[in-house]
Amino acid sequence: MHNKSIMEQIMAMKNDFIRLSLTKDPNTIKKSLELKQLWKDTKGDVSTSTKGVRKKQMDKFLKPLAEALGTPEKLNIINIGFNNMCHDNCQDFCTIDKNYEPQLGYNITACDCGNDMTMEIHSVLKSKVDGKLYDITADFNDEKSKWFVPIKHNNTYKQQYQIVGRRLDCYNKRVKRCKCGISWDYNNNPPTFDPEELCNAVKIINKIQYISY
Repeated sequence: MHNKSIMEQIMAMKNDFIRLSLTKDPNTIKKSLELKQLWKDTKGDVSTSTKGVRKKQMDKFLKPLAEALGTPEKLNIINIGFNNMCHDNCQDFCTIDKNYEPQLGYNITACDCGNDMTMEIHSVLKSKVDGKLYDITADFNDEKSKWFVPIKHNNTYKQQYQIVGRRLDCYNKRVKRCKCGISWDYNNNPPTFDPEELCNAVKIINKIQYISY
């Protein structure tokens, strides 16, 4: 559970954060609204969400990825950042407040029965003081909280992208039989990668990071 005063401090920086974001790109608000509308226009009758996540299924889902990922945590969203722009949101906020750094990982969602699970690449804030995590990105599906699991390296998304591209952006797996009828519209296949790919990538990224120091 988050310290209320810390959440209030982050909220108090909202105006400075928005000013910086719009200075970098005056079309930021327009882009976020267009992306949110696109989601509403293309959303099917069935989708994954935070409420579908069950711990038993999540533990099974994450087990093959344990070497690459940390401990999952349910984070309340502190709604100051623009939807679909989590990486930029975190970088911009950390420019304003040096007590935080971006933490790359994945948000976790599931279908209503909890058996069709998905991870999508996501960035949150990590306190340099106590290591606590804070999600500042508004959700395009109006979620109020998100399950987040950190990747076991300290690079930003931009740095990871330069090494592995977008191959590791999304992971999907059915932990048990599912009758919810989710359609991913990816030629009838969900977006995913092999767990070993992520584990190997984290080793490589950490080695590069070590050499760079």
